[in-house]
Parts: sequence; C-alpha cells; structure tokens
Amino acid sequence: MFNLWRLGLAKNQAGSLSTMTTLMMPALMAAAGLATDTIHAAPMHRIMQREAETAALAGADALSQGRAVVETMQAQLAGPGKPALASTPIIELGPSSGPFAGDPLVVRVRLSAMARPPFASLF
Repeated sequence: MFNLWRLGLAKNQAGSLSTMTTLMMPALMAAAGLATDTIHAAPMHRIMQREAETAALAGADALSQGRAVVETMQAQLAGPGKPALASTPIIELGPSSGPFAGDPLVVRVRLSAMARPPFASLF
C-alpha cells in the first residue's frame, strides 16, 4: 500500500511553502481583486450620494422661491465636472412612496451611474 511515511516523503518538507503558495495564489488574487473593487466602489458611492443631495437641496431651494424645481435640479446635475450618469435622473416632487409620500414640499432624486470595477471588469 502507498505510505508516505515509509517512503520518507512525509518527513521531507522541502518545497512545501512554494507548493502551498502556488495552490493559494488564485484565492489570494481573488481577495486582492475584490478588495480593489470595494475600494473603487466606496468613493463612487459617496460622489453619487453628494450629487443627489446637492440636487435635492437645489430643488428644495427652487421650491421655496417658487422657481421651476425640475429644471433647477437637472441643471445642477448637468454642470461641469459631474459624474456620468447611467440613466436619466428620477426627480419626484411629492414622492410616491416612503415616509413622505404625497407631501408636495418634499423633493426626491434618484441617480444611477455606470461604474466599471477594475477587477470584475476583467471577466
């Protein structure tokens, strides 16, 4: 029968570190890639959140001054240096759902952006 101890292979540990490193390399690369994607996604989420809040504040200001709310919010979102949006922003005056549903003094904006994560976009 095949016995590693009799052949002396179980006692010989030469090369075991390189073998384990080779076997673990795909898992290490995947973990590093997922960490890279997470690090890339977090600032993008903050940027989009800030843009939505800025547009909502501009809309609320326009609402309080009796100006065109939707046009003000669209102008705020289309300014120079703004992130590219994946679709048209959804702007609601008096949201249809949520805790402030139907309130005409509430402005809601929803944004979506196309983010290409560095690691996941390879597949």
